[in-house]
Amino acid sequence: DALAGLLPAAHAAGLRVHAWVNVLSLSGRRDVPILRALGRSAVLVDQAGRSLLDYPDLDVPPPDRRYYRLGTPAIWLDPGAPGVAERIAATLAELAARYPALDGIHLDYIRYPDVLPFVPGSRFGVGLDFGHGPATRDRFRRETGLEPPSPPKRLGNADAWDAWRRDRVTQLVAEIGEAARTARPGIALSAAVWAYADRAYLSLGQDWRRWLEDGLVDFAVAMAYTRDDR
Repeated sequence: DALAGLLPAAHAAGLRVHAWVNVLSLSGRRDVPILRALGRSAVLVDQAGRSLLDYPDLDVPPPDRRYYRLGTPAIWLDPGAPGVAERIAATLAELAARYPALDGIHLDYIRYPDVLPFVPGSRFGVGLDFGHGPATRDRFRRETGLEPPSPPKRLGNADAWDAWRRDRVTQLVAEIGEAARTARPGIALSAAVWAYADRAYLSLGQDWRRWLEDGLVDFAVAMAYTRDDR
């Protein structure tokens, strides 16, 4: 057990240990317990009804590939799909309980996929829009009484749809925090967040300013990557 061996050695050296978890990205892994348990409905579906499981090379299918690309090609879980949030929260609670010396849990890929070029919300009817699995759309109908939009042609309720999906990510963060802190009081929770806060909010469903304001995470780590030294 590498983690069990690491913790006392790190603490003896004056280091803290935070478990870094890719929350909603499975990278290219298809044979994972959460998919065996929940099936294809756990994976994000775009507005054309295409599951990321069916994307060739994990990137946008042609002819859309001429116009759009995934910034981080992968199989992404749908935070609004039934069972996804509960299973992730339970898994991280188990992690916290099994390693009582763990100092924190760090949440990466706690957002929707980044599609290039970025589009600030679904109301414009352009770009790639995710979260359109049948079970997720049915859940939106039940919880809001509204019909989800179907870009690019039918865009009614787009703002409510974007807000609802954004809230699913926030609710996932809240459920992870509650479960982990119940299992191990005092454990720190952090998240990797896009440094452009408005882009994170509008395009990625990542409302990390709210997470900080509401105490859902203890700190955020801004992904301030650049090749431009200036």
